[in-house]
Amino acid sequence: MRLWNVADPTHPAALGRPLTGHTDAVYSVAFSPNGKTLATTSNDGTVRLWDAADPAHPVPLGRPLTGHTSSVYSVVFSPDGNTLASASNDGTAQLWGLTVNHAASGSALLPETPSHVMSGSSASLIKFLLNCRVRPRNLS
Repeated sequence: MRLWNVADPTHPAALGRPLTGHTDAVYSVAFSPNGKTLATTSNDGTVRLWDAADPAHPVPLGRPLTGHTSSVYSVVFSPDGNTLASASNDGTAQLWGLTVNHAASGSALLPETPSHVMSGSSASLIKFLLNCRVRPRNLS
C-alpha cells in the first residue's frame, strides 16, 4: 500500500515508501477527519493505524488492532475522530476508542452483523450497513 499525491491527477506522484505491516491483502483505508491518521484493514484480520501527518513519511501507530477472527473489510472514523469502527467477514463490528494521538484505548463488540461501516453527520455517529438480502423490483 502506498500514499500518492494526486494534486495533478494527470501526474500522480508516489509519496515515500510503501506502507508495510499487514500480512495479506489490504481491503479498506480511511483517513481521520483531520487527515493526520490513516486506518487500514486487511485479510489478515487486523486494523492498523498510521501517523500520516507527514504523508511522505507515515509511521505505524502502536500495535495492530485485533479482535476480529476473519478478514476486515471496512473501516471508518467517527466525524469527531474519537472512535474507529471496523466490520469483518466474521460477522462482527468493533468500536475502538482512540486517544488524542489516535492510539487505540479499548474496543467494544457490537451485537449486530454489519458488513460495512460509514461515518455519520454528527460528531459521534457511525452508521452500520447490516447484512441483508436485496430483492430486485421492476419499478416501471
